[in-house]
Amino acid sequence: MKIEFFTFQIVLNLRQMITVYCGYLILLPQQYIATMPESPEHNRLIELIKYDILDSLNEVEYDDITRLASIICDVPIAIISFVDKERQWFKSTQGLDIRETTREYSFCSHAIPEPDKIMIVPDSRLDERFKNNPYVTGKPDVVFYAGMPLVTTNGYALGSVCVIDTKPRVLTDMQINALKALSRQVMTLLDARRVNHDLERAKKLLENQNAILNKTTGRLELAMSAGKLGSYELNINTGIMYASGQCRRNFGRNATEDFNLPELFSAIKPEFHEYVQGAIATSIQSGEKYEVEYKIQLPTGEERWIHALGIPVYKEDGSPLHMTGITSDITVRKDFTTELERQVTERTEKIAIQNSDLEKMNKELQAFTYISSHDLQEPLRKIQFFISLLRDKENTGFTDNALTYMNKIARSSEKMRILIADLLSYSRATTSERLFEELSFQHIMDEITSDLTEEIKAKQATINVRNSCDIKVIPFQFHQLVYNLVSNALKFSKPGIPPVINVDSSFYENQEFSYADLDTSKNYYRIVIADNGIGFNDQYNEKIFKPFQRLHSYNEHIGTGIGLTIVKKIVENHNGYIYASGQENEGATFEIFIPELN
Repeated sequence: MKIEFFTFQIVLNLRQMITVYCGYLILLPQQYIATMPESPEHNRLIELIKYDILDSLNEVEYDDITRLASIICDVPIAIISFVDKERQWFKSTQGLDIRETTREYSFCSHAIPEPDKIMIVPDSRLDERFKNNPYVTGKPDVVFYAGMPLVTTNGYALGSVCVIDTKPRVLTDMQINALKALSRQVMTLLDARRVNHDLERAKKLLENQNAILNKTTGRLELAMSAGKLGSYELNINTGIMYASGQCRRNFGRNATEDFNLPELFSAIKPEFHEYVQGAIATSIQSGEKYEVEYKIQLPTGEERWIHALGIPVYKEDGSPLHMTGITSDITVRKDFTTELERQVTERTEKIAIQNSDLEKMNKELQAFTYISSHDLQEPLRKIQFFISLLRDKENTGFTDNALTYMNKIARSSEKMRILIADLLSYSRATTSERLFEELSFQHIMDEITSDLTEEIKAKQATINVRNSCDIKVIPFQFHQLVYNLVSNALKFSKPGIPPVINVDSSFYENQEFSYADLDTSKNYYRIVIADNGIGFNDQYNEKIFKPFQRLHSYNEHIGTGIGLTIVKKIVENHNGYIYASGQENEGATFEIFIPELN
């Protein structure tokens, strides 16, 4: 297995640098930030950190090298030192009890700028660089120094193997070569130590990843078990299939039974074989996922539904290797879907029957409308005509009782005529085609005042129209709506007091009203018709819209109780709302909201 090591640095909160090495985080001390941006010294310090040698424990292999160096060079002191940013740290010493010094007084720091050369100082007392060094003027009385840098494969000098004497001396070529060899040996130990540490880290990382994987696998198996999800891997070339326990259970197989491609197809109902084979072949050819639903028969004879999903995997040469995927038992879902489809079909058939019945009723209603408008009104008009002739031209031969009876017949005929007319209006409001047109509300009011000219004169009524706007409505229906409300205002006026009818129409955009029914996201046309008539008790503000509901006797005010029902129906045909308010002997107000058509 090939292992690649990598290093990169990032700055965290501009306070500390982190080196990610072999998957592990190594915090670099604060002082290394001062070397940024990158420089050769910065890179050397990073290289030193990678070896993780600073402040490590004593190791006999390094102590053996300093002992050999002391013996070979015949000096009292030998050191393996590493030059950190602000200090010099000793991994091993021979003849010296201290473990580190400040870098300021370090001899080795002068050796590392030239990694390939041994640095020799025969007599430090005569060297301008060192003659005032406290380690020269005081203990340990460094006079002679020779140091061979410890150089990495990247060419960075981490420190040195050095020898020290308290008197001047000169090394032989053999001693110099031996010091160089010992330096190389230290680097061999360092590299081996680094690899060992890296392997330990990799091992721990792998163990952690395996622990996470095992934990995730356990959760996945639990989730798959709860959802009855079984996994499989099918060798496309041999037909041999690995199937998890849940996958086998989905097909009614136990752990000891063979369950390969032939056994899979023996479980699938024959009518699904071609479908499944085609889906597998298409997936292998296209590289796209394989997904099917099919019915199986368990060894017990029970039939179940299976949902299968798979992804093809290929060799490097592009030939198919295997298909990996999952299966799940979807019988419950399929049964629910089948039942739902049955209910939908049944409901659709019922609605179709109801629509057919409704069409028949509409045709019958249209026939009734025709009868009402022709066959019923024609004999009624003749009754009224002949009663009028008898009463006006032949009345000399009738007794008083006979005249009374004829007047009652005339009143009843008129009542019947009004009732038929109202029923016709309600029928048209219910069955007519709803074609909207944009009209001027003022034009509608002009037509209505023209239609009611006689009543207005007779009552000496005043009609005030304010804020007229254009409105998109069903023309004849909306005309009927306003006509009924204005006609009612005239009809239900107070005796001896001329009616005053105020009509207002306005358009409102994004307006909030006090009525909960209204959608604030819609725009509305608002029509208000208010009068000063006899009014009504406000507790009946909904009852008055019901058919044949009357708040006054027929003798007081002629009417059928259908007029406001027609009004409400027309408002509903416009997807609008109507609200009534009133007070006895104070008048009534009707407020209509018609939404703007998009």
